[in-house]
Amino acid sequence: MNTLKPIKIIENEVHNIKISNLYLFKGSNKGYIINSMNGIGMLISSEFYSEIENGAFSDELLSKMLSRGLIEISGHNDLTEDETEFKTSFFLIDMTKRCNMNCIYCLRNPYAENANISFEMMDKIVDKIIEYCHINNVDMIDIQPWGGETFLEKEKIFYIRKKLDQDAPDIKASISVETNGILLNDELAEQIKKYNIKVGVSIDGTGDIHDQQRRDLLNNPTFEKVVNGIECLHKHGINNIGTISVITSESISHIDDIIDFFISRLPYVSFKLNHMHSPGNRKMNYLAITDDKCEEMIDRIMNCILLYEKKGHIIKDGNVICGLNNLIYRKDNNICHSHGCMGGKKMIIFDQKGDIYPCELLDYPDIKLGNVNERSDIGTMIRNALDQNSFFLKKHDIKCSDCPWNYYCQGGCTSAVIYENGVNNGSISVDSCRINKALYERLVWLLTEKTELTLKIIQKEKEGVI
Repeated sequence: MNTLKPIKIIENEVHNIKISNLYLFKGSNKGYIINSMNGIGMLISSEFYSEIENGAFSDELLSKMLSRGLIEISGHNDLTEDETEFKTSFFLIDMTKRCNMNCIYCLRNPYAENANISFEMMDKIVDKIIEYCHINNVDMIDIQPWGGETFLEKEKIFYIRKKLDQDAPDIKASISVETNGILLNDELAEQIKKYNIKVGVSIDGTGDIHDQQRRDLLNNPTFEKVVNGIECLHKHGINNIGTISVITSESISHIDDIIDFFISRLPYVSFKLNHMHSPGNRKMNYLAITDDKCEEMIDRIMNCILLYEKKGHIIKDGNVICGLNNLIYRKDNNICHSHGCMGGKKMIIFDQKGDIYPCELLDYPDIKLGNVNERSDIGTMIRNALDQNSFFLKKHDIKCSDCPWNYYCQGGCTSAVIYENGVNNGSISVDSCRINKALYERLVWLLTEKTELTLKIIQKEKEGVI
């Protein structure tokens, strides 16, 4: 797979306009430029590419770059963002630790007893969310009950919808559930539709791959049950079904087969291929995607995108879509991948005791934000934690200063840093760094060389080139 390597533009000042933190990429007929400080990028014509490369900025080019936000007038700080300006809008609620599957890479204990949230605690959590929204004028939120297998607590999921409709009709809440798909049937599908619940299903690709990685508690295969569950949702008119597949060191060579499976067997779902991180449990490190396999994984996905375009199919992997939206629009809409880790800021997690954490992957006492029984509202808990909680320690490495993807990455996944080092010590996630570098160098090539295909992937009709 082809990549485009960045050229860093030397800091300069032209007509009282500051030019800094810019990286330039050269395609065949057009280029791409990005400001690593604010993540704003832009496709440019070959003529403008030559101007920038030669340091000869015309008034027209400077005007367009100013308008876009790539450069600023000297003495101003228009490109510097206030990192404290955010509103929490994504709330995860840990419903149960129980599960009816025993996936080889899962860190949770599927046999946990007395591990379900109570209705009393559900009330307190939802009340706390409503309080926060009303104090901070937040009228659109996302709530994700999770587990374990979340649908083992289905009545409590539906209870969230009923309580919100009754107690806070002014708040538009999207409720989404990630499930392993085993429990999906006609009755549950009708309830999901009735209460307007979005559903994502974990399925690791073809039968052989899935059943190697995701088996039930009796070690039986689960692939056909999961596929039947997805088909059941579709039969009942439930649209926008998403799937997540975990790519491990043992399944990376089958990415082509996995994508072909989705195209041929489940063409109506959107899918996301997530690489296996280095986990906290060293016994599972053999499943992680290592440095030498990282580029291979991205290359396989990108090659499938190009191959299937020729066959008339548009491959829309969720991570590719997120990356392209970052490059073109800088939407900042992905909590983990658009502006570094926004856990504890845009997203918080409630456990079954009402403790509040910045990430669902960690429940260490020293990173806890608070508890629903405290008098403080959620916003106050977060603001107090920003200066005191080690989770929010800014991550940096010398190479971040010379990286075009710094705005999106910001040192990567904080949980990964803690898994890698035992604590957030301000170092970056090596895992996040390598996957971002591999992904974005290929996405910039796709954007400049296959612009029309790129816009089809993100479902846009037209994107001008200045």
